[in-house]
Amino acid sequence: MTDSLRHRLRRDTAVHHDRVDAAYSHAELTEVTGLTTFLAASLRALDAIEPAPGPCRAAAETLRRSMADAARRDLAELGSPAHEPGHGTSEPAASLPRPAALAAEAVLYVLGGARMGAAVLRRDWGRSRDPRVLACGRYLGAQFDGPSWPAVAQALGARPAVGADAEAIVADARRVFHTFERSWPEPGHKKELVRG
Repeated sequence: MTDSLRHRLRRDTAVHHDRVDAAYSHAELTEVTGLTTFLAASLRALDAIEPAPGPCRAAAETLRRSMADAARRDLAELGSPAHEPGHGTSEPAASLPRPAALAAEAVLYVLGGARMGAAVLRRDWGRSRDPRVLACGRYLGAQFDGPSWPAVAQALGARPAVGADAEAIVADARRVFHTFERSWPEPGHKKELVRG
């Protein structure tokens, strides 16, 4: 069977994906501080991603903006200053500079996976006994605008795994994962994301 771009992305970005999972899995989503840290890091990454022009740009930007808006609204509900434009502490918790525009297919691949991951994490979040936490399920509800993961997977599965376009998409997917990894705060910065 011929390798597809979807299979190559999964294989060639696995290490980067694992590093992001390892960082974000530290958040205790049933507590205000843990949920705030998770949402703030996610928003910081989403705000730093810009899909490049091309046929998939509108879909990638719609998904990115929908996810960022959901995280921002949850953070506002939690009373965190992290939802405010320009908010940040010192690196790596500060707002990240936007890199050069990234292949929209790479953005769709990573954010489509993050959307699926958010739906899985919702089970942990739903075990909270804190009403402040349970009032903030927009991001983890994963009801975002933009293409669904099956649609993204099908489109990438129809693309060849080799060639200049494939190389650029794989390289940019690594950059998107790296943006999420960099957005995760050092332990000493987490307290600055919560008011009170």
